[in-house]
Amino acid sequence: IIDEAHNLIDSARGQGSFRITMSDIANAIDEATTMKGDPYLYEGVKLSEFLQFLKRTVRSLANDKLGFQEKEKLLKPRELEETIFTITRGNFDLVLDQMTDLGEERMEKLLESGEVGVSYILELATNLRKWTMTSDDSYIRAIKTDEDGGEYLSASCIDPFDVTYFIRKQKGVIHMSGTLRPLEDIGTACRHVHQYVSITVPQGEQEGGLPERCYHQTTGYEEGSEHLLQDGTQVGQDDQCSRHEHHGHVHIVQD
Repeated sequence: IIDEAHNLIDSARGQGSFRITMSDIANAIDEATTMKGDPYLYEGVKLSEFLQFLKRTVRSLANDKLGFQEKEKLLKPRELEETIFTITRGNFDLVLDQMTDLGEERMEKLLESGEVGVSYILELATNLRKWTMTSDDSYIRAIKTDEDGGEYLSASCIDPFDVTYFIRKQKGVIHMSGTLRPLEDIGTACRHVHQYVSITVPQGEQEGGLPERCYHQTTGYEEGSEHLLQDGTQVGQDDQCSRHEHHGHVHIVQD
């Protein structure tokens, strides 16, 4: 059951979106100094060297892409990865695997010592992997600056198909909302609406008990269906919904 379902798509897009900031990289650099030695991520590539190179790469993208007073610029597909490949020699996945292992080891040490915290190296590796794995059709990648002029990488989710996977696993879903229009947007974004039933619930009780159901297949109300309003007037479904200033909609989505 999803309450306030009109917020579902925007919330899913927000959940799927992420950013990689200069602060994230700086925190990872600081954390790397606490590790014994300077571990290698790949043959000839040390952790500190990679992090410093990533910092310079993000700053260079901002300098090259952003003009005077510009706050954001779209990046070409795999533009960041192609730049990073110059130091990893095409072994970016192996580098991220090693970064993840180092971050997880750091987390274990923090837990053993009773400290409360996270591994910035692990968080950075996770977001870099998400950056490389996200679909060009579902995400818009850009280089941006914040209000203080700090550069950051932005991945904005425009198609929350992967985020709404938990919904598609269900045999049926109830979307509760007073402003869920148009219903087709839910089906397009979540890919799970094959048939749905809409129940309009006006404020207060009607004569004859609970309101009848309005069956939807793809568009519109069921033709010829009538309802009895409190004043005894018989009207069609569209009239009923328009005449009640305060009403809610419960949409039962059937797989």
